[in-house]
Amino acid sequence: MDPELITRSKVWFDDGSVVIQAEKTQFRVHRSMLSRHSSVFRDMFSVPQPPGDLEPVIEGCLIIHVSDSSRDWEDLLTLMYDNLRAYQSDDPMPISLIAVMVRLGKKYDMEHFLQEAVARLKHEFPRNLSDWDLLSGQSFSKITYFGDVVLLDIIILAREAGLQSILPLAYYVFFENDNPMEQVYSTYETEYGTTATAPPDVQRILVLGREKLLRGTMCHTYGWLGDDKCIPHASCKKPMLCAAARLKLLSKVCIPIPNVTLALDKWNKARHATDLCYTCAKEAEIRYRKGRQDFWSELPSYFGLPDWRNLTDSTT
Repeated sequence: MDPELITRSKVWFDDGSVVIQAEKTQFRVHRSMLSRHSSVFRDMFSVPQPPGDLEPVIEGCLIIHVSDSSRDWEDLLTLMYDNLRAYQSDDPMPISLIAVMVRLGKKYDMEHFLQEAVARLKHEFPRNLSDWDLLSGQSFSKITYFGDVVLLDIIILAREAGLQSILPLAYYVFFENDNPMEQVYSTYETEYGTTATAPPDVQRILVLGREKLLRGTMCHTYGWLGDDKCIPHASCKKPMLCAAARLKLLSKVCIPIPNVTLALDKWNKARHATDLCYTCAKEAEIRYRKGRQDFWSELPSYFGLPDWRNLTDSTT
């Protein structure tokens, strides 16, 4: 390779003892730092080099060529050296950086970075409804969202990394975007300024999953709206008024199509039962809570995944 084409990254320490080269960019860093974070590099540096072995060097430093992108390595090394200044433990991180931590963390056995990235993803997309309820009531997030298409990046990353447990909610939350079906097939701009399109298998999962979300919303969470034997209740004192209130909410939730983004909303009497009598409101709440739990239980199946208990995460 023409030496003139090689560039030095801003991650270049004059006292560094090894040079990482990714694509056409070189990073001069410290063996001790790489060894501290990566068992792969630790093992590599522990192997004695044969005498007279002609390894490429620059300024006396061994050059290690890696097949990853230079942008990924610059992001990771910046985090490795400046982590306390760049991000506190609860600061939100862009999904592009989390993706680097997952991909390079797995490849080079950088356990700390991998665990941190996975923990952030699992915090954002829990596998328990009670954890989701706690999260949905907060404005705090451990991921920086640059527009709606970030959910596609998260879905693609989770599938690549084998993180099944975050997929059901990631798929579901995708439909909270504006015009989600348009985004399924559109080319979108990533955080790096490049363009991408959802893989065909992800497109298919989202299209089929949406149909199941529509049915689940009306069969479970809001199933009571279509049941005139539920509302008005047999003990209702003003059946005509409560029946009208039920039909009004049914129209609001289902026209022109069921609003799937409401399926996991917590029960809210002011929103769901404001015009119902006490007896009908209590019956509606019982049915709503059970239906919502049933919807949650079925959520993984809507996207072709095992049930919650059998979702697996591969972090090795």
